[in-house]
Amino acid sequence: MSEPIVGTNNSLVTDLQSQSQSSGLITVFEVILPDSDIGGAGVDKLYFHDGTNGTANITWYSLNDETNFGSTEPKHYGVQTYSAFPVESEGWEVRGTGSQPRPTVRFANLNQFWSAHLSNYDDLVGAKVIRRKTLQKYMGTNPPVEFNRDVYYIERKMAETGVMVEFELVTAFDVQGVKLPRRQIISARCPWKYKDTEQGGCDWPADNRYTIDSTEHTLYFDKDDNRVTSYATWGRQDLTANRKNNLYAATSYSVGDYVEYHRPIGGIYPVVEKTSDGTTGVVKGTNETTLYFSNAPTRDIFSVGDFVILKGFDHANNNYKSIPVYVKAKGSGTTYSITVEDDDSADSNAASILHSNTDPDFDGTYEDVYGYVQATRVTLYKCTTAHSIATSDDADDIIKPTNISYWEFGDVCGKRLNSCAIRYGHEPALGKVARVKIDMVNGVAGGGSGYSSATVAFSGGGAGVTTTAAANATVSGGKVAKVTLTNHGVGYTTVPTVTISGDGSGATATAELGRDTRNVGLPFGGFPGAALY
Repeated sequence: MSEPIVGTNNSLVTDLQSQSQSSGLITVFEVILPDSDIGGAGVDKLYFHDGTNGTANITWYSLNDETNFGSTEPKHYGVQTYSAFPVESEGWEVRGTGSQPRPTVRFANLNQFWSAHLSNYDDLVGAKVIRRKTLQKYMGTNPPVEFNRDVYYIERKMAETGVMVEFELVTAFDVQGVKLPRRQIISARCPWKYKDTEQGGCDWPADNRYTIDSTEHTLYFDKDDNRVTSYATWGRQDLTANRKNNLYAATSYSVGDYVEYHRPIGGIYPVVEKTSDGTTGVVKGTNETTLYFSNAPTRDIFSVGDFVILKGFDHANNNYKSIPVYVKAKGSGTTYSITVEDDDSADSNAASILHSNTDPDFDGTYEDVYGYVQATRVTLYKCTTAHSIATSDDADDIIKPTNISYWEFGDVCGKRLNSCAIRYGHEPALGKVARVKIDMVNGVAGGGSGYSSATVAFSGGGAGVTTTAAANATVSGGKVAKVTLTNHGVGYTTVPTVTISGDGSGATATAELGRDTRNVGLPFGGFPGAALY
């Protein structure tokens, strides 16, 4: 279905009617899946171009919010990067009679890119696909000058191979097989999207930092609800020396290794001239670079200790192979800047201007744009294919955790009630007795015999014990059936001895130190953070 852009002038028509064309035709695709974060946190779009002008990425203006469709206000558009991607499509022609067109689109399945999205998002059924076309000469115009958009929806996946994935598209009037409501309540299975506060579902923190009793803990879990505690930082970027020497350290990874990596998310923020004195927006120092923005809100998106991605700079080394770089300082007051650590591979200021005399923030201030900064989010990854990284790897060869041929997400919700309880109910190991279990006898529950009542006592546990654990015994059928803790104790460094006394004999039990599960409330009778869609 073709949708016009309100306010488009006749420049394109005039250009096409001329005898010769001085500018090439550019075709881009946007794939939109609402409330999915498919393009990163808060980003529900994927951006591609068909490579007509080569394999380089291109930038163009796109709507920040699809509800503003048809707007001629520049503030409603933001610069987005469209990745060069092999695309074939056909069947877009609209006829006056007959059925609605059903275009087919084939995307190259590079590095199993689409396979991952198909697995995570139900074969992308219902996703909106927008085809946009303009002449290359209009790429810097805001609001965009373009031909009528083609807007369709994915009806079904027609084929998926290691080479390509093919979709059949339909108009909004011809969408079939969409079930409403989209989400069903399934017994013992969580219906919410993991770590998604924006649409009112699971409110587990996106960075897995969870505060318990005023103390922040990093809590990662695998799909079987086992806590992942053994992990490193990718390329040992946690060490200042590595960041300053080569951005990262040469490292080898084995299958099953876990790493934290700061993956890029969200939009990009323009680096502009330093408006207070008109100097370049990039000032190079020893092992550091200072980047200037238009205003304080942009600067304050980033904090000291964050990692950011630098991209789009004319001086290629200022992009640092798209490796996350550490924010070591940021300006205050009217100094709208952040300072990042680097390896001095960029030995001068990035003086080349990408976009001259533009208004990147739509605030009425016209400035020169030198490049862009993108935020990141710390994420756990698990190695699936053994490999090594070297500081000599170039930008195209270095294997980062976002490469799905070598890595997969390491923190995975099991989507079970038990998964939710383990995460939200996590109890840190604070020198406590977590539980006491009755010892087994010949493979079956013990508990002794002849008991009408019993008491439980704890002894030992290390010199640091300040509060002794306490428990009650439950007797049933002459046996000690269960030991229930009434006080977990404080300061245990070794497992204490459990003694069961009473008028019977033979009952023994063993204490365990470590984590227990806290009792947490379940709002609305469902999962923590659950809310109605």
